[in-house]
Amino acid sequence: MIQKRFLMMRFKLGKINTPTIDLAKQLNLQSLANRRFNNDIIFHYKLLNNIIVCPEL
Repeated sequence: MIQKRFLMMRFKLGKINTPTIDLAKQLNLQSLANRRFNNDIIFHYKLLNNIIVCPEL
């Protein structure tokens, strides 16, 4: 939602009427869901390989 709002605000000021999905693809932006998934995978990898030391987990 934030990414979509930013794209709308940024490119509406320049009078570009391109759908936000197309703009995100052109700018190689990942969706929030994809970024969260990737960060989860990286976190689990680091946790399982003792790169992150967190005895509470």
